Amino acid sequence: SQALKAFTEALKDTPRRTLVVFWGDHLPGIYSDEIKNKNEKQALHQTEFLMFDTAGELEKREINDAVTSPFYFAANLLEQTNQKTTGFYQLLLEMESAIPAFERELYFQNGQWGKEAQLNQAQEEVYEAYRLIQY
Repeated sequence: SQALKAFTEALKDTPRRTLVVFWGDHLPGIYSDEIKNKNEKQALHQTEFLMFDTAGELEKREINDAVTSPFYFAANLLEQTNQKTTGFYQLLLEMESAIPAFERELYFQNGQWGKEAQLNQAQEEVYEAYRLIQY
């Protein structure tokens, strides 16, 4: 924490605006199956994150309990700092509003994690557009 604070404080002195997203590792590969089985799958994939803007224009959103996926970070950071975004980032923002977080076999919907996605038609459409672009 002290090193991260020193890093962001040092960035404030740079002449060029700098945006940073910093997040911790989740689930390093050192855990045994026994340990994994004693924990909820989504808990093993959660980590804290920080978004920082040297210009101080980052929106002050309540993110203490934010649930998101790391692939949304760039789109969020650009949107929150009023930067230009691409069509792909706009698609990610649309998808995030429909499906706030997910990864293999885990979906966050309606304030809770589930193993199987019960996506509605709008969610299916935006997710399929994302899959087509991604692959």
